[in-house]
Amino acid sequence: MTEPPETPEHARWFAFAQEDLEHAESTLSAEDPVYRWVCVAAQQAAEKAFKAALIRDPDRVSADP
Repeated sequence: MTEPPETPEHARWFAFAQEDLEHAESTLSAEDPVYRWVCVAAQQAAEKAFKAALIRDPDRVSADP
């Protein structure tokens, strides 16, 4: 199975996900991290990465088992 080509929209959402993950990592490495904000940023990163995957290849990501 060949990978679908990247699209500008896919790349944009994946960049958003990377930014959120970097924010989570930065917050985690703080002297006194607020773990709930680390979790929020990490969860947002996961959602945005999933959205990027849906945009790039909607047929490959499905709710059906």
